[in-house]
Amino acid sequence: MPRRLRFAPPGYWLHLTQRGNNKQPVFTADEDRHHFLTLVGTLSEERQVRVAAYTFMTNHFHLVAVGDRTDAISLFMMDLNGQYAAYRNATQRTTRCTIGHVWQHRFYSCVLDDAHW
Repeated sequence: MPRRLRFAPPGYWLHLTQRGNNKQPVFTADEDRHHFLTLVGTLSEERQVRVAAYTFMTNHFHLVAVGDRTDAISLFMMDLNGQYAAYRNATQRTTRCTIGHVWQHRFYSCVLDDAHW
């Protein structure tokens, strides 16, 4: 049975973050960050998500985003994390079975209020 979609009402800005599995690095080169940012741009258009800010750390990332539909954020993050994991596994010349999962748990999200901004 699939998991329920996250609470992400259209029109509300969200803080999204995802950490690498076991806090291991997921961005080890400029090419990794460039590829990830390209995915953010492409998938945000496809999934009707607007991204206002981002930051990449070595082992995780943060996004500030808003979706135009109820399922936009969940679908965007599913595609983003899945496609980047496929890229990461391909560039490491290994399989998921060899290095394990790229991401730890599900992504975190919370609605931004005035204090967060």
